[in-house]
Amino acid sequence: MTRKRLQSIFTLLLTFALYTSSTYATFNEKQMREHLRSAPSEDTYYSLNRFPESAQESLTDEIKNKSTRIYELVKKTISLELQVTLSQIISIVSFIEKMKPTLKKHFETHSSVYVHSESTLGASVMAYESGRIYIVFENDKGSVSGGFKRFTRSIEYNSEKAHAHLTIRKKSKYTKLRDIIKELHIQQAFEGIPSILNFLDADVYTERKENGHHEHVIAIEEELFDGDLGAMVLKRPNLDVMIDMFSQMAKAVKEMHGKRYVHRDIKPDNFLFRLENANIHVVLADFGLSESRKSSEFGQYMCGTSGFIDLKQCVYVSSEDGVAFHDFKEGKEADVFSLGMSFAEILLGTENRLATNTRQVNDIIFDEGAEKKKVEKAIEKFKALHAEEFPNRKNFQGNKDILFRLRDLIGRMIHPEDNRRIHLTEVIERLGRLNRDVIRMK
Repeated sequence: MTRKRLQSIFTLLLTFALYTSSTYATFNEKQMREHLRSAPSEDTYYSLNRFPESAQESLTDEIKNKSTRIYELVKKTISLELQVTLSQIISIVSFIEKMKPTLKKHFETHSSVYVHSESTLGASVMAYESGRIYIVFENDKGSVSGGFKRFTRSIEYNSEKAHAHLTIRKKSKYTKLRDIIKELHIQQAFEGIPSILNFLDADVYTERKENGHHEHVIAIEEELFDGDLGAMVLKRPNLDVMIDMFSQMAKAVKEMHGKRYVHRDIKPDNFLFRLENANIHVVLADFGLSESRKSSEFGQYMCGTSGFIDLKQCVYVSSEDGVAFHDFKEGKEADVFSLGMSFAEILLGTENRLATNTRQVNDIIFDEGAEKKKVEKAIEKFKALHAEEFPNRKNFQGNKDILFRLRDLIGRMIHPEDNRRIHLTEVIERLGRLNRDVIRMK
């Protein structure tokens, strides 16, 4: 082999290594635990004055051009209470360029550095050992809180792409470090799979509160999506879009099952979507309740969102053994039931009587002292509603026939009788045929 060819192979391998290292999801569990065990203080709070000031430099064309591109991206993807000006973005870009040479020394002891927003800067900056640097817009008017997570937006400096910035306060009574780390590990296990929500970076930083005290905050950078499918319940999409969505949702759940996980909280709110030209891209998210088949607690307790939990679990929990399910097969079936209820929510919208009844059955279990007879009585009502909503007849034509077949599929996914239920593989196959038939009818 010639020397020139060896150099080419080496260059290719080096390029691949650099690419993979820059895209691989990163979080250092050991450092995260160490930081959270230590007391937050002024010493761990980073602001502009912690970084050396260099002499005022004239703006290069490179900084001007990058600032303009980021400014345009901010206007397109970030909604702020206070409008960001181009001059502020130039200040941020200039600061990042001055900060970058100091990071190497910092990363000898830390996985990241979070520089808090100040009046001069206008936005916070978080740099990770992975090489990715995020401009975080904490005054985002669109920021929301869900559970113990707060969501806002960020822009990755190098790739110039918008991301979701999640924060979790350690002192929150809802925060369990074990669950957060478990969720990050699950997302890492599915890295590169387009149907599962990925994260890029995660770490701990220190925030200063209004009373002068400090607290630890966990930050996670994830892909940015337009919203969740909960919005589709009130505004039903076209039939072809709906079938495509359902197919992507089913494939995402199958990906989880393929790696021996059950999600345990399947619902429209936990599927995120992004419009890409004329298409919709759907991913499965929120793995806080997910369980590995290898877990010692697998199936021992019932969890999820009321209205979507398999009725079979309710029967088990109200019985003598009290477990939610006995093996991985039943765990997968519980996810399929929840997926079917999610389909029904989107298809039927506010007219979904089954959702109300399922919620009633689930709530009986969540209330202490639930009796098995009460559960069985509520399930009998579900059976009657199911028979009314999904009648065993097939006399529709054309587009209505497609709709009937979709309703029949959902009815089989959530059927109250075990032997009448459909497996996930067949769900995906049926949705594929429906999708092809809808395309032919256009």
